[in-house]
Amino acid sequence: MKSLIKIYFKYVILTVSIAIAFIAIQICIYIYVGILMWHNEGVPLDGKYSVRNISRQFEFDENKNVLNSEYMDCIIDEAKCEFAFMLDDNGNITWEHNLSDDLNHRYTVSDVASFSKWYLKGYPVSVWETDGGLVVLGYPKDSIWKYNIVQDIEGLHLLFKLIIFGIISSFVFVAVLIIIFGYGYYKKIKVITDGIGNLSNDMPVDMPVSGNFKEIALCINKTAEKLRKQKSIIEKRDEARTEWISAVSHDIRTPLSLIMGYAGMLGKNGTGDVDTITKAAVIKEQSIKIKKLIDDLNLASKLEYSMQPLRKEYIRLSSAIRKASAQCINSVGEEGEKYNINIDTSSEFDEYILYADKQLIQRAFENIVGNSIRHNPKGCDIYIKGYIKNNKAHVLFSDSGWGIPEDIAENINNNTKSLKHIMGLIIVKRIVLSHGGSMTVGKGIEIIFN
Repeated sequence: MKSLIKIYFKYVILTVSIAIAFIAIQICIYIYVGILMWHNEGVPLDGKYSVRNISRQFEFDENKNVLNSEYMDCIIDEAKCEFAFMLDDNGNITWEHNLSDDLNHRYTVSDVASFSKWYLKGYPVSVWETDGGLVVLGYPKDSIWKYNIVQDIEGLHLLFKLIIFGIISSFVFVAVLIIIFGYGYYKKIKVITDGIGNLSNDMPVDMPVSGNFKEIALCINKTAEKLRKQKSIIEKRDEARTEWISAVSHDIRTPLSLIMGYAGMLGKNGTGDVDTITKAAVIKEQSIKIKKLIDDLNLASKLEYSMQPLRKEYIRLSSAIRKASAQCINSVGEEGEKYNINIDTSSEFDEYILYADKQLIQRAFENIVGNSIRHNPKGCDIYIKGYIKNNKAHVLFSDSGWGIPEDIAENINNNTKSLKHIMGLIIVKRIVLSHGGSMTVGKGIEIIFN
């Protein structure tokens, strides 16, 4: 949920940033266009051919007559003016260029005031005062927009305030729209993320198939239905497998018990020869191994599919380790003298209490110690170390014998399905996992209980 909220806020921030950047770019464009228009040489406001620069190039004699008339004619033609003339203080034309007859007359003060502000016979004009009089430049009709705009300061300030208010209000309006539409998409995406979360948590999924995300919702619903069916098939298969193993184990026990019984009778019968007694002992010993393998297979299957009920109680791990070690040594009788079990536990570990199934935990420890005894028939030293680290109980098993082969260690650590020769360790790992712990196999075995 937090990640979804982060995505929503990132979306809002990104969109607002894009809106700000867009507005800033627009403002820059307007400013740039305004500067270009202001410095455009074709406009008689500034530049080489503005009325001010052209007027400064006139030369006059003492009587205010133009001395460089031909030069000025060329300049005015280059400026693409329609006509030009100069008025004295009385409104009389003292100099002209391309002036038509209808414009070649005396101009009153009101005429000058009118065309300097507006137009002269439809021609946009510009005026500039010189030592020789008032210079008037006329441009082609419809080539220049020329109107004087007058505005009082208070009104101008109000105009700027309105512009700023308009920009801010537009930005706020866009931001509100972004938030509203973004929240709408947030709710739709939340439905999808909730559906995916339920899917990953193995919960029922039934998303509404509507809106812009209906295709995604439809795919998720189909996937959930397919996974539900697959889960049902797998559960039925696993249940059938466990029941089959349990049934076979039960069916084998009866004839196996008879075999063990008759083998025992043959071994105790004093009338039999030595060879018969020896073979009977072997039959009984191997039958016991078969029975143990069947029990291990049945237990491993139940632990794998969480069908083995855990009878939990509070136990001391240190006590379970010592009892399992003693049981393993006693089980081999006189052969136990070849094995030296070294148990090293910290004081904290000795006081550690675990809520667990006592029989299963002891069975796990017996399997590990028994594994070292079984694979080292000539004897070895077995080391068991227990300590507490980060409030977790660590138990390390190792021996001075052959140790655990790398391929078997890899099979255990990677949950490889091959169970060849490692049923005992498989059971140990499943017991540990059923109690919320972890197990790592290397040169030795490390078990960690939370």
